[in-house]
Amino acid sequence: MIRFLFMISNYPPRQLGGMELSTQRLATALVRAGNQVSVLTQHSKGVPDQFDEDGVRVYRTINPWRFGPLWGFTYIAQFGKQMRSLETKWDFCVCRGIYLHCSSAQMICEKMGRPVATMPAASGVDGDLVQTRKARFGNVSIAHALRCDGHFALSRQIETELKEHGIPAERIFPVRNIVDLHRFSIGSAHDENLFLYAGRFDQQKNLPLLLKAFITVHHARPHARLLLIGAGAEEANLRALAAKSPAARAIEFQSWTDRLAQHYRRARAFVITSRSEGVSNSMLEAMACGTPVISTDVSGAREVLEINPNDGFDGGCLRGENGIVFDGQQDSLVGAMLTILDDGTLRAEMSCSATNHVHARHNEKECVGLFLEGCEKIIASRKATP
Repeated sequence: MIRFLFMISNYPPRQLGGMELSTQRLATALVRAGNQVSVLTQHSKGVPDQFDEDGVRVYRTINPWRFGPLWGFTYIAQFGKQMRSLETKWDFCVCRGIYLHCSSAQMICEKMGRPVATMPAASGVDGDLVQTRKARFGNVSIAHALRCDGHFALSRQIETELKEHGIPAERIFPVRNIVDLHRFSIGSAHDENLFLYAGRFDQQKNLPLLLKAFITVHHARPHARLLLIGAGAEEANLRALAAKSPAARAIEFQSWTDRLAQHYRRARAFVITSRSEGVSNSMLEAMACGTPVISTDVSGAREVLEINPNDGFDGGCLRGENGIVFDGQQDSLVGAMLTILDDGTLRAEMSCSATNHVHARHNEKECVGLFLEGCEKIIASRKATP
């Protein structure tokens, strides 16, 4: 048994994105596997500071001052103070995301002689290292993070980015997001005309690209429809863009729902236009429901869709076993959407392969075993180091 302390900026019920959801799934799965997990995260109004959820002890006690640079300073200091107060409850610290709390984690674990690892959420222009560098104290936090005992990489791109920052290969370990295969499962039929996006309405997701591409698709195939499910700061702008378009009646927005599986099963394809990702939970969930994916060439997409990582683009798109990766250009996305829309045989083959891929590589037992294997190697390496 390992006693884990997960450190993360936010944790459900303040679920803001895929990192929070994947952390929750990993934490509860580790408990089911016989480990002890505590989570240290920020205070959330209306939620108790301490509570148990599915066997995970959550400490929602980080409440930094809201005054300019004092926010970052108190954020780091409070994480450090709370880590010490929980000293008897954990043996292994995991920083979800490379962010400001990595400073506290690395320094305190070094003093205590305990292992600490990072698990970056994403790479690329909106990835952990780029975004943290923009924050006050960001460079200091990155320097401490890179001195951690180990690093869990969700994708080859994250692994490459860590290596580019001087992390040796022997300190980088693979990890995969867990999919709830009971909740997300294949359906009996789908809507042949429906494209789906589900997630945050955020600039990182680059959803204007999806809307503009769909307008072109709808002009060529008037029966096509688009459903966007989610919430976020960009919602008003997206609704305005859709309302002005000639395809307005074929575009629907819905609020976020916990009943996504039925929407995944309905869709002809799930579309991701993100500028950066770690590995999209929504992509994996859609695949588990038998829905192929069309994605930009972001972190994890080629691995999940089973595309050769060294392949170059031919006409802006690359076909994989489980979906299509496109080069980020509008015309390429249009081509990928029309291909999935028009080729029923291809869609059926991708559907079957996608489901098999998620069942084989993203089931709870496989993912927990892979993560614990990395943890044991980090612990062994630390014991072997004078």
